[in-house]
Amino acid sequence: MDSARTTVLSKSSDNFSFDILAHRFDHHQATGRHHQTIERITTENILLYSLIAVYQKNQSKSANILKQAERELAKMEKAIQHYGDEKVAAEQDWLAFWGIEKVPVTPNGWI
Repeated sequence: MDSARTTVLSKSSDNFSFDILAHRFDHHQATGRHHQTIERITTENILLYSLIAVYQKNQSKSANILKQAERELAKMEKAIQHYGDEKVAAEQDWLAFWGIEKVPVTPNGWI
């Protein structure tokens, strides 16, 4: 049968052998597999690009939320400071209204 495989077929001026045809067939199959691989990888890349877009959008939203949280925290800190200042002023006014003088306490607690 090997001799049949290597038998040369002639058509016009071209010479073909079964080995050449087998090689071409193998090459065609390999090319088909390459096309399938390229198609699969292309599909995977499209999916990955869409996932990256979603992650980038979520990252952007997260960054915006963080900025908003920082602004709100700054407002809260300012409000707490304002509350403390107003509380001290109110205590001073209350004591002044009653004619009470607040005596500062020494660090050691001694007079």
